[in-house]
Amino acid sequence: MAQRQTTSNASGSEQVALVTVGSTQFVSLIKAIDDEAVCQALARRGITRLLVQKGASAYEMRVRNAYSVTVEVFSYRPKLHEIIKDAALVISHAGAGTILETLECKRPLIIVPNRALMSDHQLELAEALDAARYLFCVQVGSIRQKLQSLDFSTLRVFPGTKLAALREAILPLLAAADFPADDAEE
Repeated sequence: MAQRQTTSNASGSEQVALVTVGSTQFVSLIKAIDDEAVCQALARRGITRLLVQKGASAYEMRVRNAYSVTVEVFSYRPKLHEIIKDAALVISHAGAGTILETLECKRPLIIVPNRALMSDHQLELAEALDAARYLFCVQVGSIRQKLQSLDFSTLRVFPGTKLAALREAILPLLAAADFPADDAEE
């Protein structure tokens, strides 16, 4: 069975945490991360570098270096997958693509739903994967506290997107969901 990457840094090598908001604005998440206490919580987990993909936001972060964590902010970067696959921790919006990509890379994942933009299906997916212990789904206002208290060793390794394994993981989640009928929109 594949092992999940942890956020500890016993080797002394650089440990990266990635915050990604995708292509939209999620200023409340960027502001929540822009906090020395967040850097302190990340440093306690062995993180030495925080990469913040802020998307279309014009917000300028104040915190650039704190508690031995170097902070780098960018709007977009090609090959974000390369960062995700090497990250010790990913903190993300609830986009299904980012969720699945991070879980496929077996990286610890904190999902912070952007309730202003997202569909209920994104929230349902994030909450279902949280309930199944593949990731943590937290509210933006609690990110600092959650970074201090979450136990990533309790997360399960996602089985991958091979069709049979995906079906086995997703079908029970879909069966429990309460989706409206297709004709409800008419």
